[in-house]
Amino acid sequence: MNLTWKNGLLLFLGVVIASAIGHFIATPFINKRSSQAPPSQLHAHAHEVLQRDLKLSAEQVQTLEEIEIRFLKRESKLKAANAAAVARLADALERDRAYSADVDATIAEIHETQGEIQKATIEHLLEMKSVLTTEQHDKLLSLVAKALRHRTED
Repeated sequence: MNLTWKNGLLLFLGVVIASAIGHFIATPFINKRSSQAPPSQLHAHAHEVLQRDLKLSAEQVQTLEEIEIRFLKRESKLKAANAAAVARLADALERDRAYSADVDATIAEIHETQGEIQKATIEHLLEMKSVLTTEQHDKLLSLVAKALRHRTED
């Protein structure tokens, strides 16, 4: 595997991990008003961590919901841009049938949007710091780091 494809694969895996972090953080707020159990173990764990382990106050939950809404809007725009770039890559591959300049440029665009998604997710995680106590934030970062390490071992 050449270096460009390795970098692309690593970036793609990074985006997958970043998305997992986003879901890890977002799910409790998305599921808050639902009487059903969260749809996956990851969601259930996130709900448990934020509600039990971090012992959030009602005020913290409200503020975190506002942060979450802003993040989900930003993430949605970035994912739409990434999906459009992926579609352009498919068109370029189909049209050029080779590793052309258009294919290369589109891959670079995909890497850029994936990186922006990852950065937005981490910025979102760190924005929560202003709402959480130092102890809560440290615990959250520790749990996220553990989840990231676990995902890279799979």
